[in-house]
Amino acid sequence: MDALVEQVFALEPGGNIRQFPGNYTDYREWQKEQDAETAARPPKGTVSAAPVAAPPAPVAAPAAAKRKATFAEKKEYETLEKELEQLEVVKQQLIEKLNSGTGSHQELADWAAQLKRTDADLDSKGERWLELAEFV
Repeated sequence: MDALVEQVFALEPGGNIRQFPGNYTDYREWQKEQDAETAARPPKGTVSAAPVAAPPAPVAAPAAAKRKATFAEKKEYETLEKELEQLEVVKQQLIEKLNSGTGSHQELADWAAQLKRTDADLDSKGERWLELAEFV
């Protein structure tokens, strides 16, 4: 077991969990030392000059397991990929129209407004796509 273990999570009385860096043999030796120190301690009320070694810090709860995507989220992820590609094409077309310099002032204003809406859609759908990418 010592060849497989790099740290030990020990269940202690009272429901506490202690993380011990090292293998099982190291943990058992440390535990024997702690028991010996406890037995050698003078009764309460007398002062001892020897400092007591602090035990390793208790472990926080393990990180939450990575959650899996639902069927609807997978479907939304695939749909968003297609929509993002289409929006990129539309954005490129609008940029080309604006850069061509052809068209009336009203058309240029309409294209610019449409470009602004397309950018906003790209941003919002891109953020949602990134959120879903974490699960998928």
